[in-house]
Amino acid sequence: MSASVQTRAPRRLVTALAGALALALSGVVGTFGLSDALSVSRPGLSLMLDSGQADARMRLAQAALDQEPPDFEQVRAHAREALAGDPLAPAALTLLGLAAEEAGDLDRAEALMRMSARTSSRDAAAHAWLLSHDIRKANPESAVARLDWILRTTSPARRDALFPILAPLFDDDTMIPPLARLLAQDPPWRERLLLHLVGRRGNSKPLWTLVTALQSSAVPPTQDEFGPYLDRLVAEGSVEAAYAAWLAHTPPERLSGAGLLYNARFQHPLDATPFDWVPTKSPGVTLRLEGPRRNRIVNLDFFGTRIANAVMVHLLMLAPGEYRFVGAERARGLLTDRGLRWKITCVENADAPLAVTQPMSGDAEWRPIAMDFDVPEACRAQTLMLELPARGALERVITGSASYTGLGVEARPESAK
Repeated sequence: MSASVQTRAPRRLVTALAGALALALSGVVGTFGLSDALSVSRPGLSLMLDSGQADARMRLAQAALDQEPPDFEQVRAHAREALAGDPLAPAALTLLGLAAEEAGDLDRAEALMRMSARTSSRDAAAHAWLLSHDIRKANPESAVARLDWILRTTSPARRDALFPILAPLFDDDTMIPPLARLLAQDPPWRERLLLHLVGRRGNSKPLWTLVTALQSSAVPPTQDEFGPYLDRLVAEGSVEAAYAAWLAHTPPERLSGAGLLYNARFQHPLDATPFDWVPTKSPGVTLRLEGPRRNRIVNLDFFGTRIANAVMVHLLMLAPGEYRFVGAERARGLLTDRGLRWKITCVENADAPLAVTQPMSGDAEWRPIAMDFDVPEACRAQTLMLELPARGALERVITGSASYTGLGVEARPESAK
């Protein structure tokens, strides 16, 4: 890569990051009279009223910087005048730092930027410049520490806007180890960063590296952090990697005796991952558990609203063979055009069910479930789903309740021989 390209890339990062940080870190600036008010809209007139007006000088310096090409002589002149009126004006120090950088004096530029950052924690441009400077100097530890400061001092409501701008940092392999160590300390912005990386298209290696490191830390990923990460892996087709990560994350006592269908009886709290039960988030549906922990009844109550077709989903990792899904079900006042049914498919072909049960609706006392299905060789993972097989929006309206108990997956006797 040419030197000119190497120079332009960090400057683009500084420009974008500084703009976003300026918004994120901005505060309410009071007004202190006519010349202060004019310094915002008409800085030249403000200076006629008060030649020492620092804000007006700063706006003229900023205007000179915004020219194409920038007039750095005017930037320096107005910034120095502003410092004469306010010797510790951080924005003036920052503009002098940018002018020093343009003149090729990086040592002076760094010194001015550090002075500006120390003087005011709200000088977004200075902190953006120093962050980019740390990256250019291959100092990831310092860059990550400054990143932590920036995100800690940004309001949660505006923090999310910074993550896309910071994306180039997360694609830098040298940044990942110190960032992983910092995330292991559970900073207040950790969850939002991980969720941003989950939703970001393209390179998923940083996300995988960070979550893997967190799994062996003193503060492993929470359910809200880990579930979306596994969903991302499954969506990308890395279902085996997702399953391995889930096994490493799940307490051994929960896996002991789990059988072919983890948490089959809902004996454990749902862990919000695809390898456990995932109920619909549609409004108008509630899930209630009753009975002893080892033999619970799962009640789904519907309140006459439209819901998603998938009422409850569970991802399985069954080897090729012959199986049976078993249990019992009951309906009370279950009003729906299409009924509720169980279905199992291969993740590679969700439109071709391996098997379905007879739909249930109306009023029905407890009746057995026995759904036989064969897993073919090319079926790496399977989706077990309780669904409302609606063909359109009107058929997705459902009222009443459905209950299930004794659920499980077992190898069919003829297959186990």
